[in-house]
Amino acid sequence: GTGWINKVLPPALVGAVVIVIGLGLSATAVKMSFFQYADPANGLELSRVMIAAITLLSAVAFSSYFKGFAKTIPVLLGIIVGYIVAIFFGMVDFQPIADAAWIGLPTLTYPTFDLGAILIVAPVALVVVVEHIGHLLVINEITGKDFTPMLPQSLLGDGIATALSGAVGGTPSTTYAENIGVMAVTKVYATQLFWYAGAFAFVIGGFIPKFSAAISSIPTPVMGGISLLLFGLIASSGLRLLVESGIDYSHSRNLIIASVVLVIGIGMETGGFTIPVGDYTIPGMALATVIGIILNLVLPRESEGLVLDAPDFTAELAEEAAEA
Repeated sequence: GTGWINKVLPPALVGAVVIVIGLGLSATAVKMSFFQYADPANGLELSRVMIAAITLLSAVAFSSYFKGFAKTIPVLLGIIVGYIVAIFFGMVDFQPIADAAWIGLPTLTYPTFDLGAILIVAPVALVVVVEHIGHLLVINEITGKDFTPMLPQSLLGDGIATALSGAVGGTPSTTYAENIGVMAVTKVYATQLFWYAGAFAFVIGGFIPKFSAAISSIPTPVMGGISLLLFGLIASSGLRLLVESGIDYSHSRNLIIASVVLVIGIGMETGGFTIPVGDYTIPGMALATVIGIILNLVLPRESEGLVLDAPDFTAELAEEAAEA
């Protein structure tokens, strides 16, 4: 069911986590846009900045100033414009596309099981669930409809897809903030489009290596420029969730939860810090979410009043006004 959401995951926590999801990825978008191999040690490259800027501005222009079909696909058109510009800068390598076969089979990798790895990784599923719920709530805000009652089916589909993908060596099929960012930009929410996109990716992307090589040839600064927009939209959606939820920040528990989650999550993600646990690491987004859940469960509900009482300057200002 969904009744536990409000108890374990109040809007103050979910909104903060969504902001962390967006701003936590901001450093990645900046590195992709400005630096070779997304590594600041290589120094700033003006050509990469120009390509990222043109890509970003193109997507914004298509979304803001165009009408009709072009307005619904600004991200795709922005990538195309950035790709063309990158060709003139010599950043597109066509050789892998020429070498790739037209028809091929995907490589399948079957799983092995290790108890130590399972014990460390399995709790992260809770964080993925929280992220999933946060994405669903953002979709509620974007579309103006309440899809919360469909959360059980949504989580079930997420889990089944991830299990099937992992069984053949694929990546987790969890929800992706980038896709929600695209929805926010294009205002296209029709679910049948995802069926079409999934079928296209399965048939074309899975069995035509040349197409995969073409996608892989998109230069990093092009994707960085688009990411600057998409990741920012996610953070803005989290902020919108906090505002429209009417959260009372005169309650210190809300203030504490949001503050701790934002600082730990954004600080660790943008700084590239992780917590080592054996052969694995816990990222800042996961740690911030878990700490936020714990704080929400242990802090008293009746806790009111700001953590730090701000001085009251009303009387002083009134006196100065009278003198003036």
